[in-house]
Amino acid sequence: MNYNQILYWKWDDSDFDNETYISKIDDIASRSAFDTLLVSFTWCNPKLNEKAGHDAIVAVADRLHSHDMKFLFDIDVRPVRSDFLSRYPNRRLGMVNAIEVDLDNTGHASGMAATSPSGDHYGEYCPANPRLLRAYTYSLGDGGYVTSSLTDITNLCSLDETASNQVEVRFDCGHEYAGKKALSFVVFDYSYPDIFCDELESFHQELLNMYADVHLDGVTIDEWGAFPQPNFDFAQAWRKPWYSESFANSYKAITGRDLILDFFNILLPPAGDPAAQLRAINGYYDVFRQRNIDIEQLFYDSVKRIWGPDAFVGVHPTWYAIDKVANTPEIWKNALDWWDVKRDYGQTDELVTYAVRTALAHKCGGAVFYNMWYGMGVTEASNFWAEAWENLRWGGRTHTLSYECKAETNVVLELAKPGLLESVSDIEELVALANLFQRTAVKSNVAVIMGYPAMVNWTLNVRDGKTWDMNSNVLCDGFRIAEDLFQDGWICDLIPSYEIYDKDLQIKDGNLTYGTESYDAVVFVQPEFSKTSTLQFLDDLTSSRLPLIILGNCRENWNGVDASDWFNKITAHADMSLSDVDSSSVINKLRELGIAQNDVRNGSRFQDGSVIICNQGPVHRGHSLTINGVLVDGHRVDAVCEDAFGIALGDDGGIERLFAGNLSEVRIDGQIALKSADPKDIYIERSPDGSYRAATVHKRTVAWENMVNLL
Repeated sequence: MNYNQILYWKWDDSDFDNETYISKIDDIASRSAFDTLLVSFTWCNPKLNEKAGHDAIVAVADRLHSHDMKFLFDIDVRPVRSDFLSRYPNRRLGMVNAIEVDLDNTGHASGMAATSPSGDHYGEYCPANPRLLRAYTYSLGDGGYVTSSLTDITNLCSLDETASNQVEVRFDCGHEYAGKKALSFVVFDYSYPDIFCDELESFHQELLNMYADVHLDGVTIDEWGAFPQPNFDFAQAWRKPWYSESFANSYKAITGRDLILDFFNILLPPAGDPAAQLRAINGYYDVFRQRNIDIEQLFYDSVKRIWGPDAFVGVHPTWYAIDKVANTPEIWKNALDWWDVKRDYGQTDELVTYAVRTALAHKCGGAVFYNMWYGMGVTEASNFWAEAWENLRWGGRTHTLSYECKAETNVVLELAKPGLLESVSDIEELVALANLFQRTAVKSNVAVIMGYPAMVNWTLNVRDGKTWDMNSNVLCDGFRIAEDLFQDGWICDLIPSYEIYDKDLQIKDGNLTYGTESYDAVVFVQPEFSKTSTLQFLDDLTSSRLPLIILGNCRENWNGVDASDWFNKITAHADMSLSDVDSSSVINKLRELGIAQNDVRNGSRFQDGSVIICNQGPVHRGHSLTINGVLVDGHRVDAVCEDAFGIALGDDGGIERLFAGNLSEVRIDGQIALKSADPKDIYIERSPDGSYRAATVHKRTVAWENMVNLL
């Protein structure tokens, strides 16, 4: 198989000086084994939508192809958002602030709302044009507001800008409203495209079509979604929803409800209809998530339409990813849409837990996953070595950022420096042999399913009525269980429960399937507020052969209807049910149930029965690798080699294919099956007629030769 080995290069203005990009491409080609280069104009002038930019990309494509390398290009609205907003000044994504006050005995009050700029790797997003969306007065009843008391007082309120990015809302309601509570919603429009508007789609299509004449091997869009909360402070993000007129119209069309009124219901439900809060929360996140998925799907379809069915579509929907467990801010970026983003290969970045990487590999169907890695502030190439070995072990590949990335040198190690690119490339040469070897994804035994409605519902996650703890919440519960199981030896897939009602997680003939994978056990974490389809799924699991562990309760379903009786029936037939989320109890139960753990030291088993074992940690090439008594399809395998080793056996117990670094010898059931007087990095495969051939790699060149025998 030929899986892309990707090097990422973020350009800046200096790369256009005297067309230095041509000489740098020659440098990459001469010094590395990477066969694919990704270029982005993230920090550039000229811009993506200017002729100079287009012409440079034409030249880059020609030069890369002359080196027999593939070319991926990042085509995204955000780097040229100023042009989008100039053409469509009213198509900006807004952030809402809620202002709660008590009206005095004359019906007057005032409250402040403030925000600040946001930003990410595409630059700064500035707030402007604060507007009063709506204001209400209301009276409190038992468990919420009295519906009959809710009154729209927007026309009795005014908005004054008191400072930059700060406004005062004045409630001048009169004696009629004396002593009542009031709640207003102010939106700040940011210099960020409205992700809900049709114009975004058409503008993006213009950008893609502008490059339709260029010989691209793939196109990317990275970390799609809304902009980050200002100052990366997410504790109050649940009270600051996204808004645009396009969003409000879409929300109305999909749910039949008013978006701004649902903002109110999210914070405080009607006293006589507490389920309205659930409907509002669920509706908001479902519509937000689905819109991001739709944009990603349109992008995928457009790339395939313009550049053909084999075009590579990248990159990752994951974003925060600086912790294996605490990824809570993703909720407000894209509503955690990762599993529904259309890709041919699962793609993640940074520290995303391996249980997500493997799940996306199985969902997308490609044998490998890609994880983008940039060093995360570590200035040693050994940081990249460790990531490459770890990804290879679990069936993944490293998407290497960056050749150059001058605007982010505080966190990105630039491999263009002498010796660095070569050191990473040395490992990539061995990975190229692994590409020839690997045919399927890694085998996962356990599905860890996170209750999505509980994950996004503030009533389960906000501890003090105000603050969403980024490190201790329902999302963290699911991620922590998966990470703990992975660390304790179970290769598992972490999957949100929306994949049940999207019908991607299915029970077939007593087996649970997800993409290319099926499982030996299921752990369901935090089922509160589950949809009826999810409860039916759990009920069906109790009738299957699969062991089921449930952590958490479900007192109400998605619609706020009492689900206790049904849930108690389910838990009575589960193999274990706990109200608390406790990893040690799950680990002990899986052992008791005899669910197989990964038994390959420094390696793993794959869906086709093959095995890959490799170096672990920040080590380079040339390290002895002990292959001692590894069982493959019931046969004992021993080998003398370095760095990495993979083997698949045929029905006769003979070598079907293998790869290894500096391979000297392979024994099967104690008998020498392969011996080399000239150890080298090699890939070997058996042909249908029983003969063997071998491949070696230098840089990007694969050399094949027929073998008379293996001894």
